[in-house]
Amino acid sequence: MRILIVHSRYRQRGGEDAAVESEIAALSAAGIEVADFIAENDALTHKPLIAAGLHALWSVDALRRLQDRIADTKPDILHVHNTFPGLSASVYRAARNAKLPIVQTLHNFRLLCANGLLLRDAQPCMLCVASPIAWQGIRHGCYRESRAASAAVAMQAVIHRKLGASHVARYIALSDSSREIFVAGGLPPARIAVKPNIIPDPGDAGLAETRQGLLFVGRLSQEKGLDALLAALQPLDIPLTIAGSGPAEAALRRKAPANVRWLGAVPPVEISRLMRQAALLVFPSLAFENYPMALAEAMAHGLPVLASNRGAMREMVQHDRTGWLVAPGDAAQWRQTIVDLLARPESLAAAGRAARADYLARFAPSRVIARQVEIYRSAMEAAV
Repeated sequence: MRILIVHSRYRQRGGEDAAVESEIAALSAAGIEVADFIAENDALTHKPLIAAGLHALWSVDALRRLQDRIADTKPDILHVHNTFPGLSASVYRAARNAKLPIVQTLHNFRLLCANGLLLRDAQPCMLCVASPIAWQGIRHGCYRESRAASAAVAMQAVIHRKLGASHVARYIALSDSSREIFVAGGLPPARIAVKPNIIPDPGDAGLAETRQGLLFVGRLSQEKGLDALLAALQPLDIPLTIAGSGPAEAALRRKAPANVRWLGAVPPVEISRLMRQAALLVFPSLAFENYPMALAEAMAHGLPVLASNRGAMREMVQHDRTGWLVAPGDAAQWRQTIVDLLARPESLAAAGRAARADYLARFAPSRVIARQVEIYRSAMEAAV
């Protein structure tokens, strides 16, 4: 079986980019032949706005280059990840021309929502989910606070959904909760499989007996809910380490208490070290996360999690066993829960052990790869 992975990298590296890299490495380690076709979104920064918009809708250049890559690698399956805006829906045409089955991973909700988050004004928003086009997203300028940009993104989603309906053999949702939303949005239920991203196993060696402080790992943007977390910590003398960067960083630094340590973007090896030392991972996201990799990474490191009770977090965290769930945006509840948990180190240690066991049972790479191969075979059979 030979797989061609198709992905357009983000200008600021994020979870999707890391997920694609982990997937390629894990598939190769499992003896599956993998090639890739990677685009760089930052190449569009040099294009005029209209040209960049047209490229996002349909890229003739991406179509030509992908067809050449298919001819060179002769894959059995085209596995599509992110296509926006560097590749466009023309990747579907390339696959159809080569008579290749397509598997597409749904990393976000961009097919249903202009900003891909199902979030507006820091509140859940489902207005566009069942609509053939995200009119409300255009009206409210949900993508980059621009109606024109939101219209371009909405039209791109329409093209993807229309072509995907006939060309995609299997969609991959990262969680059951995400699958339910995509079904509500009109994607065919029989073609949506569930498989999480691959999180490499760091092993048991070096897991700390004594852990201290809070840790947040992720993009520093509005949807991650850090405003409420920082407000919760204002009157407390509890250290918080933040590993990540993003557009909200400057504003968050201005309102943060003195007990916050800012590391910026750090390499995976440093994230692993931090997760071995922290007492609790905090993940206060406001969004319907599909499969937050920081949570799975924490579980792999035996680090218990305090997360928002929303989206995939409700599936990943077993409340009061592998971690805890609280209301997103409720600073008072976050404050009280953090204080209570840090006063019970034995409970944190037990939750960490349970989280590690749960990771091995549900999210270990061998299990996820086996599921992925099943999906590939199903896609190939469906395309016959």
